Amino acid sequence: MFELEINLRCKTIQGEQEFSVFDGERLAAKARTFSDGLFSTWFSGFNVTPEYERFRIGQLLIKMIDDRFPHTAVFVNASKTQTPAFIDSGFVVKRQLICCQRLRRCSIVETSKGFSDNQRGVEKSEMAMENENIRIEETTANVTQDALTNVYVSVNFGKHENYKDLHDMVAGMFGPGVFGFFAFDNENLIGLARVYS
Repeated sequence: MFELEINLRCKTIQGEQEFSVFDGERLAAKARTFSDGLFSTWFSGFNVTPEYERFRIGQLLIKMIDDRFPHTAVFVNASKTQTPAFIDSGFVVKRQLICCQRLRRCSIVETSKGFSDNQRGVEKSEMAMENENIRIEETTANVTQDALTNVYVSVNFGKHENYKDLHDMVAGMFGPGVFGFFAFDNENLIGLARVYS
């Protein structure tokens, strides 16, 4: 009855894809995802036409996306009112994800036992900036493919056991719409963040 289609006409930036379910010529459901094709896939939109909800069209979409990205983790940010719809569509809620409109500022605080009570509110970002060797850059100019691979290997991230395969895959991790922020200690890459926007 339903025709499944991966619609790439709406692919506007690197890593963005639209998945559509049609009933004849009528659009029954669609989902938009961002994926690095390497480790993670994020849902940025998920809609099912109301009269098709009883057909569990969402499950068809989830299966399509799972088949397209079988090697990545899949993430969804959903409000409490949206969560039941995602569960009905086949998502398994493993833990609560943090969801916010906008970060106020870096506020990751150190709470390890090595700190006294009056030091627990010190932000890690301020602590890191006390080390004059640590700097943040927003360009890949000083980032080598080997350094990127080593960061991912060091945290045992992803499901790629072959170092060469991983090394080859990280080559295209940044591009239009995919921004990188890199932390260096002197010339050593010690951390990174990737943002889709």
